[in-house]
Amino acid sequence: LQLVGHKEQLEPIKVVSHDELGDLSMMFNDMIQRLQKEEEKRADFISMLSHEIRTPLTSIREALSLLQEQVFGPVTEKQAQYLAISRKEVERLNILLHRLLLVSRMDEQGVTLQPRGEPIKDLVQGGLERIQPSAQTKKISLLMKDATDNVHVLADKDHMQQVIVNLVGNALKFSPEEGTVQVSIQNSQTKEQVIVTVHDHGPGIPGNDRPYVFDRFYRGEGTRNTVDGSGLGLNISRRIIRAHGGDLWLEEDIGKGSAFSFTLPIQGEH
Repeated sequence: LQLVGHKEQLEPIKVVSHDELGDLSMMFNDMIQRLQKEEEKRADFISMLSHEIRTPLTSIREALSLLQEQVFGPVTEKQAQYLAISRKEVERLNILLHRLLLVSRMDEQGVTLQPRGEPIKDLVQGGLERIQPSAQTKKISLLMKDATDNVHVLADKDHMQQVIVNLVGNALKFSPEEGTVQVSIQNSQTKEQVIVTVHDHGPGIPGNDRPYVFDRFYRGEGTRNTVDGSGLGLNISRRIIRAHGGDLWLEEDIGKGSAFSFTLPIQGEH
């Protein structure tokens, strides 16, 4: 049971007897088969729905852009405000569709990486630059502390920066205005891995939500109606990190706020 709880995908049990234990194993295998079929149907539905929605969504986004650029004539200040709100909502839908398609693709093909040697500091900095506009909106300072010495990792740049954007983006959602979000980089005790930690000073994650934060589509009861999100970012991030040979977890007992840490194998001396 412990192994089952830690696997991303359940695997059939080899039936070696015809007693009650063998019958139980066959029932378990039958359950797995049915669950896999349901999962395939769900993945196909998500993929189909995402593709079907993307085309009209693109048309709406282009139409809004033309209106904002006043191609069809001038717009009033009030109209411009509503156009900006509509454009923002369209972008939110576009991000959700991207994540749904990404999860569906990961289910079918796993995480496809194009790794190369990269300084971990540059990877983190690149992710922070991408999320900086969101931080400025809430007047939140993004701090980076690098305690390593030019450490390189073998990583897919785009995927890793997406992990940083996901983790820091979550931290921004739960941080008070004019607060801080800190990203620290340090070597592990064995110096075989680098550890990156994203720490916010928000309300923290309740104990009853903590075991489920990496589950797909899971959102805590206290945030479902108050904080935007799809419940996919952490799941995607952990799968990307594990594909790189590392791991991602929620830190325990950090005081105020919450902190997520991940590891990546160090490539070697540079």
